[in-house]
Amino acid sequence: MNKKLNTQFMAALVITAVLFYSFGLGRSHGVKQENSSLAYVNTTVASFQMNEARYLAYQLLEPKQFGCLDFILTHESHWNPKARNKKSSAKGIGQLLNQTYTNIGMKHSSDPRAQMIATLSYISRWYGSAGPCGAKRHWVKHKWY
Repeated sequence: MNKKLNTQFMAALVITAVLFYSFGLGRSHGVKQENSSLAYVNTTVASFQMNEARYLAYQLLEPKQFGCLDFILTHESHWNPKARNKKSSAKGIGQLLNQTYTNIGMKHSSDPRAQMIATLSYISRWYGSAGPCGAKRHWVKHKWY
Protein backbone atom coordinates (compact mmCIF):
# COMPACT_ATOMS: atom_id res chain seq x y z
CA MET A 1 0.00 0.00 0.00
CA ASN A 2 1.56 3.33 -0.91
CA LYS A 3 2.45 5.68 1.92
CA LYS A 4 0.03 8.48 0.91
CA LEU A 5 -2.92 6.07 0.69
CA ASN A 6 -1.91 4.44 3.98
CA THR A 7 -1.72 7.86 5.69
CA GLN A 8 -5.10 8.90 4.27
CA PHE A 9 -6.68 5.65 5.37
CA MET A 10 -5.28 5.95 8.89
CA ALA A 11 -6.49 9.57 9.13
CA ALA A 12 -9.98 8.51 8.03
CA LEU A 13 -9.90 5.65 10.54
CA VAL A 14 -8.97 7.99 13.40
CA ILE A 15 -11.63 10.54 12.42
CA THR A 16 -14.25 7.79 12.23
CA ALA A 17 -13.28 6.50 15.68
CA VAL A 18 -13.41 9.97 17.20
CA LEU A 19 -16.86 10.64 15.69
CA PHE A 20 -18.04 7.22 16.79
CA TYR A 21 -17.16 8.01 20.38
CA SER A 22 -18.26 11.66 20.20
CA PHE A 23 -21.82 10.49 19.61
CA GLY A 24 -21.57 8.00 22.47
CA LEU A 25 -21.80 4.93 20.29
CA GLY A 26 -18.65 3.35 21.65
CA ARG A 27 -19.03 3.97 25.36
CA SER A 28 -18.44 1.07 27.63
CA HIS A 29 -19.30 0.91 31.31
CA GLY A 30 -16.53 1.76 33.74
CA VAL A 31 -14.35 3.60 31.18
CA LYS A 32 -14.04 7.37 31.20
CA GLN A 33 -15.16 8.90 27.90
CA GLU A 34 -11.95 10.89 27.25
CA ASN A 35 -9.80 7.77 27.67
CA SER A 36 -12.09 5.37 25.84
CA SER A 37 -11.77 7.24 22.52
CA LEU A 38 -8.00 7.03 22.63
CA ALA A 39 -8.11 3.38 23.69
CA TYR A 40 -10.47 2.60 20.80
CA VAL A 41 -8.22 4.38 18.30
CA ASN A 42 -5.12 2.58 19.61
CA THR A 43 -6.92 -0.77 19.45
CA THR A 44 -8.19 0.00 15.96
CA VAL A 45 -4.72 0.96 14.70
CA ALA A 46 -3.21 -2.23 16.16
CA SER A 47 -5.99 -4.32 14.61
CA PHE A 48 -5.49 -2.61 11.27
CA GLN A 49 -1.75 -3.35 11.33
CA MET A 50 -2.35 -6.98 12.32
CA ASN A 51 -4.88 -7.36 9.52
CA GLU A 52 -2.48 -5.61 7.16
CA ALA A 53 0.14 -8.27 7.98
CA ARG A 54 -2.40 -10.99 7.21
CA TYR A 55 -3.38 -9.21 4.00
CA LEU A 56 0.30 -8.93 3.00
CA ALA A 57 0.69 -12.70 3.35
CA TYR A 58 -2.59 -13.25 1.50
CA GLN A 59 -1.34 -11.13 -1.42
CA LEU A 60 2.05 -12.88 -1.57
CA LEU A 61 0.98 -16.51 -1.30
CA GLU A 62 -1.12 -18.88 -3.35
CA PRO A 63 -4.45 -19.66 -1.61
CA LYS A 64 -3.35 -23.14 -0.48
CA GLN A 65 -0.07 -21.81 0.92
CA PHE A 66 -1.90 -18.98 2.69
CA GLY A 67 -4.25 -21.51 4.28
CA CYS A 68 -1.26 -23.46 5.59
CA LEU A 69 0.34 -20.28 6.94
CA ASP A 70 -2.94 -19.27 8.57
CA PHE A 71 -3.10 -22.67 10.30
CA ILE A 72 0.41 -22.29 11.71
CA LEU A 73 0.11 -18.68 12.84
CA THR A 74 -3.30 -19.21 14.37
CA HIS A 75 -1.85 -22.02 16.48
CA GLU A 76 1.42 -20.23 17.26
CA SER A 77 0.22 -16.72 18.13
CA HIS A 78 -3.37 -16.18 16.96
CA TRP A 79 -1.75 -13.58 14.67
CA ASN A 80 -0.87 -11.51 17.74
CA PRO A 81 2.28 -9.42 17.14
CA LYS A 82 2.75 -9.08 20.92
CA ALA A 83 2.60 -12.82 21.64
CA ARG A 84 5.50 -14.13 23.74
CA ASN A 85 6.53 -17.65 24.66
CA LYS A 86 7.23 -17.99 28.39
CA LYS A 87 9.60 -20.92 27.81
CA SER A 88 11.83 -19.39 25.12
CA SER A 89 12.74 -16.16 23.33
CA ALA A 90 10.02 -16.78 20.71
CA LYS A 91 7.84 -13.75 20.07
CA GLY A 92 5.53 -12.08 17.61
CA ILE A 93 3.21 -13.38 14.92
CA GLY A 94 5.59 -16.08 13.74
CA GLN A 95 6.96 -16.89 17.21
CA LEU A 96 10.50 -16.60 15.89
CA LEU A 97 13.40 -17.02 18.31
CA ASN A 98 16.02 -14.31 18.80
CA GLN A 99 18.55 -16.61 17.13
CA THR A 100 16.24 -17.06 14.15
CA TYR A 101 16.13 -13.30 13.59
CA THR A 102 19.93 -13.27 13.72
CA ASN A 103 20.17 -16.19 11.28
CA ILE A 104 17.93 -14.51 8.70
CA GLY A 105 19.76 -11.19 9.10
CA MET A 106 16.84 -9.29 10.58
CA LYS A 107 15.91 -7.78 13.91
CA HIS A 108 12.65 -8.20 15.78
CA SER A 109 10.16 -5.41 15.16
CA SER A 110 6.89 -4.62 16.86
CA ASP A 111 5.40 -3.90 13.40
CA PRO A 112 3.24 -6.89 12.37
CA ARG A 113 4.13 -6.37 8.69
CA ALA A 114 7.86 -6.63 9.45
CA GLN A 115 7.15 -9.74 11.54
CA MET A 116 5.29 -11.26 8.57
CA ILE A 117 8.23 -10.61 6.26
CA ALA A 118 10.59 -12.23 8.80
CA THR A 119 8.24 -15.22 9.20
CA LEU A 120 7.98 -15.77 5.45
CA SER A 121 11.75 -15.38 5.11
CA TYR A 122 12.31 -18.02 7.78
CA ILE A 123 9.82 -20.43 6.18
CA SER A 124 11.38 -19.90 2.76
CA ARG A 125 14.89 -20.65 4.05
CA TRP A 126 13.90 -23.65 6.14
CA TYR A 127 11.24 -25.31 3.95
CA GLY A 128 12.24 -24.08 0.48
CA SER A 129 9.72 -24.73 -2.27
CA ALA A 130 7.43 -26.63 0.15
CA GLY A 131 6.73 -23.23 1.72
CA PRO A 132 4.08 -22.79 4.41
CA CYS A 133 2.48 -26.17 3.58
CA GLY A 134 5.80 -27.88 4.28
CA ALA A 135 5.98 -25.93 7.54
CA LYS A 136 2.41 -27.00 8.38
CA ARG A 137 3.23 -30.67 7.81
CA HIS A 138 6.17 -30.28 10.18
CA TRP A 139 4.03 -28.40 12.71
CA VAL A 140 1.33 -31.10 12.71
CA LYS A 141 3.94 -33.78 13.38
CA HIS A 142 6.13 -31.91 15.92
CA LYS A 143 3.97 -28.99 17.19
CA TRP A 144 6.61 -26.49 16.06
CA TYR A 145 7.86 -25.36 12.68
